[in-house]
Amino acid sequence: MRTCQHLLPRSVTVILGQTVAPGQQIGQVSLFPDNAHLHMGGSNSAGGVGSVTVPLAVSNYEVRQPDGTWRRVARGIPERGDIVRRF
Repeated sequence: MRTCQHLLPRSVTVILGQTVAPGQQIGQVSLFPDNAHLHMGGSNSAGGVGSVTVPLAVSNYEVRQPDGTWRRVARGIPERGDIVRRF
């Protein structure tokens, strides 16, 4: 099960259980006044008691470094607290 939070209402273009392709748009990110962002997560079930978080691999992204520069990643699993963007 994968979840995305902070998508614009009525912008989601996929349905529960649908397989998506790399690069396929699944919705539009909400535009908060000062920081548009998206939360993505994965688990081994639809939630509830016993649900376990699982790693979520991402392709073609950049991670912001402590000095403010961006490091490119071809494929990886972002770590807790990482600030990432697509390149």
